Amino acid sequence: MSAVGIGNCGVVGDYPLTWLAIAFSGVGTAAYDPGAARMASVVTAGRTRGMSIFSTGGNVGFTLGPLISAPLILSWGLRATPLLAIPGLAMAGGVLPLLRSASRATQAGPAGSRPTSAGRDQWKGFARVTFAVITRSAAFFGIAAFAPLYWRGDLGASTALSEIALTCFLGSGVVGALLGGAIADGQGRWRTVRAGNVLLVPALLLLVLASPVMGPVFSLPLLVLVGVSLQMPHSVLVVLGQDYLPNRTGTAAGVTLGLAMTAGGLVAPGLGVFADHFGPRFVLVMMVAFPVAALAVALRTRDPRPGIPVDMPAARPAAALATYTSPA
Repeated sequence: MSAVGIGNCGVVGDYPLTWLAIAFSGVGTAAYDPGAARMASVVTAGRTRGMSIFSTGGNVGFTLGPLISAPLILSWGLRATPLLAIPGLAMAGGVLPLLRSASRATQAGPAGSRPTSAGRDQWKGFARVTFAVITRSAAFFGIAAFAPLYWRGDLGASTALSEIALTCFLGSGVVGALLGGAIADGQGRWRTVRAGNVLLVPALLLLVLASPVMGPVFSLPLLVLVGVSLQMPHSVLVVLGQDYLPNRTGTAAGVTLGLAMTAGGLVAPGLGVFADHFGPRFVLVMMVAFPVAALAVALRTRDPRPGIPVDMPAARPAAALATYTSPA
């Protein structure tokens, strides 16, 4: 669905149909996240590092998407959008045999078997995770939207350099996600969430205060630091959400990867009003409020599984998927 929708968005030739094609692609992406995140958790035995590797794929896609689509569109126009469907269709074909194998293994087990209850669902803790995801998402969309405008309008960078700044910000998320997963398995999950938010506050302030002096090129490392700090808690929060709702891991992943991310994105238009009146730099300063709010919640929340052994082995993929049953 994601591939077909995005592949058709540039060739349908009508605004309502274009909107529907993009929405169709978005529904496909939203449908993918819960099941894929649940399977990633099963295969990696619930280790945060495993989820961080899974999240890295999404961050790499965010980074490569503009780099791949821009040359195609500039060279051949919007009629080139069907080429953007090729990676998604190829991946669907590659994953299909694996899913069929897992399905046959599951059907070979005891008839009517279902996963046993993994404990009590903790909705209060999950609500706090959701709030932390929303604030992180709002900061992500705000910085992604207004950092290029800040680079171009306030720092006097060219359009190309402002796009490079956006790529640096998005690409740094790969490092942040992997770093967060590694730290969480060794030092604790909520501690990692707190650390990411604590680092993000001075990183943002340093970016806004130092960039006019350092210039658009030498300020790029500061934007990378912002991206790393922002993405450190991402995969950790996804795993925490599943642990707070052990009997509804698909729902938890759908909220933390889909609904909460969308809610964060809805903040961006409101930030645009402030940018129109006070400029992008003022909006970047406003971003500090989001990690502060997330930190206030994180300081009052306990881990639902505080005694997870850091050396817990991950399951072999084939064996783990054989025990996986698709949630209703």
